[in-house]
This record gives sequence, C-alpha cells and structure tokens, in this order.
Amino acid sequence: MTTDHHVRPVRIGCLGVAGTHTAARVRALRGLANAELCVAADDDTAQQQYIRDLGLTASTPPEMLADPTIHAILVSSPTDRMADYGCRALQAGKPVFVEKPGGQSLADLRKLRDVAAETGVLCQVGYSFRFSPVTRRLDAALAGGELGRVLQVRIHGCV
Repeated sequence: MTTDHHVRPVRIGCLGVAGTHTAARVRALRGLANAELCVAADDDTAQQQYIRDLGLTASTPPEMLADPTIHAILVSSPTDRMADYGCRALQAGKPVFVEKPGGQSLADLRKLRDVAAETGVLCQVGYSFRFSPVTRRLDAALAGGELGRVLQVRIHGCV
C-alpha cells in the first residue's frame, strides 16, 4: 500500500477585512506551510483595494462561500458584522474562525453557537497569540525548563 505524503494546504477565505487584526492574521497564515489564505470578500465594496493591498484575490461573499475550493473561513470584520458573516459561512458548510468578540452581544454569540450546532460545522471564536514569535519563545523556554517550576503566568500587552 502506498501513501501520498503530500498534504494539500487548507485553503482559507477571509470574510470581512476591516477588522483590527486582519493584516496580522494574513501574515500569520502566510507563515504556515499547511494553510493558504487565497481570497477575501466583504459586503463593503470600499474594501476591495485593501483586499488587493493584502495580496489577496477579491471576491464577493456569495461567490467565496459557494466556492468548493475554499475549505474554511476567517471572519475578520467589524464587530457589527461578525455574527452575520460567521453564520453565513457556517450555513455554507465552511468551518469558521471568528475574531473576538464574535459579535455585539450575547445574542450574537448564541446565534453563532446555534447555527454551528444546526449545521454540524465547526466554529471557533477567539484571539490567540500562539503563533507569535514571543509566544513560541515562551513555549520553548517553558518546555526546556529555562524558567524553572512555573506556578502562574500573567502577560499584559504582549505583541
């Protein structure tokens, strides 16, 4: 039995680009061998130039969500559109990562949760520095015992 060891990258679309962390997410995803951020779409057509400035192909939300070559969606929009974009992607069958806070209210978050449950599609709301150089260095120091026995860590304003 032969096994193909070549793993195709996960193709990611960015739905909404006017979020605070969009450029940082684009840089982080470009640094991953197993991910390809390839297209972005926003209901606000004024964002088309920014999408091109990010080096992404501009699309429309309906076209991107219907594209079978897009495997997952990053929602990086302003807060007032996060839940709507996330739900649209889930209903299209795309796993979703929604930037924090995920919406404007608890009702928005419940809607995301409910649509994810109804569709059986994965949805994560969060913001993580796990790919930043600072976090990777800290992980290595902890794993290597450089810091001794760590009982508690509290970090503020780390970038």
